[in-house]
Amino acid sequence: MVGGYFTDLTSINRAEYDRQLDLLDAFGKLEGDVTRSNRCFASVTALGIRRTALVVDEKNLRATTRLAFDFRSVKITAARLQAGEEGQVEQEHHRASNASEVLQLSQAALDLLSE
Repeated sequence: MVGGYFTDLTSINRAEYDRQLDLLDAFGKLEGDVTRSNRCFASVTALGIRRTALVVDEKNLRATTRLAFDFRSVKITAARLQAGEEGQVEQEHHRASNASEVLQLSQAALDLLSE
């Protein structure tokens, strides 16, 4: 007589509710199914949390990219480059890069000499 062990699950407290569910699972030999179901539920919950984090990351990336684009756009507009000026700008950039490298090498040579 199994029916005498079960009560109306809507009229009991949480601990008794859990105990009644455990009894029902045991009676139906559902322990393995319940364990697998709980694992699946935990996996789905974890994936949902991860998805939410990825959506937030994607929104932050879009906002950051947009800010960087806007900043560069303002800088390019403010530079007021003229047609054909690209070659001169590239030469100046190359010269500045070389000067930086010469400075670093000179500093390394001075460090070696001071030892």
